[in-house]
Amino acid sequence: MTHHYRAPSFGFTLVELLVVTATVGIMGSLLLPAVHQARETDRRLQCANNLKQIATALHNYHDAHDAFPYGFRFGTTQDRDCWFQRLLPYVGEEQLYEKYEAANPDYVWKAPAEVRQKPLPLFMCAADPAQPAQGGADTTEAFQGSYVGLHGNDFLGHQSSGIFYLDSSTSLTDIRDGAAHTLLMSEVIARGSDVVEGAWGAGGSYWGGAAGGGAYGFSAKESPNTSVSDALPMCKSNSWPNAPCENTVGGASPTGGPTELYARSYHPGGANAVLADGSVQFIGNSTDRVIFQAMGTIAGGETDRP
Repeated sequence: MTHHYRAPSFGFTLVELLVVTATVGIMGSLLLPAVHQARETDRRLQCANNLKQIATALHNYHDAHDAFPYGFRFGTTQDRDCWFQRLLPYVGEEQLYEKYEAANPDYVWKAPAEVRQKPLPLFMCAADPAQPAQGGADTTEAFQGSYVGLHGNDFLGHQSSGIFYLDSSTSLTDIRDGAAHTLLMSEVIARGSDVVEGAWGAGGSYWGGAAGGGAYGFSAKESPNTSVSDALPMCKSNSWPNAPCENTVGGASPTGGPTELYARSYHPGGANAVLADGSVQFIGNSTDRVIFQAMGTIAGGETDRP
């Protein structure tokens, strides 16, 4: 009698296949949040590292000039020049700075396109989906970063109780409330990468939005990611996620309106900021408003600082 050998079957039955598929699906659903969390942690750390390097550059500038750079200035040349241009040689951008100085435009937004439009990763938060962003000043495009300096804890204007404002020359000795308790810089949201002519605030750029406030400073009047709208003479967008904004007129800001720009980010739960001593902190959205306001002055004499 002839016997036929039948090789064993190693295929999946339908039931087994369904079980494996369901198991893979469950594992994927469990791992996906962990992957997202790991990515956000990386973006948050990268953002904090950016701020740390910028703070180091600001302190190096301070060592050389006995003060931090001015918030912004007016002038017959390089009008609306702000801390960003002054800091370029201290962040490894000597050639960009030299091109800007050689061009010596009457307004900073008239600097050559190769200068004003160059994106600098150090000044961009990877969590902001709009980056690398361009902002509007007059009818030109210009690089728009994610970080601005402390103006104070009230409306943005020519003068301030903070560090960066018109013709400011703030030194560490001026920070009588203590450098370890006073904000130096924070992140803001770019409100999209499209250029909007005449946009102010975080929708402006480092190249000409200074007088409107957002290119050089933020207010600590409200805690990070507040639901209170930024108030700007012209918003780049009033519907961008995480960044409510309303156009405003009247008041006493340099543009004729009560300008307000608050710390904002896409990091869940808060925003990165750097203190005047160079240390980086993640400031939670639930931070007490009064304490945050106290961190927004250099000589307020408050005793309830963290």
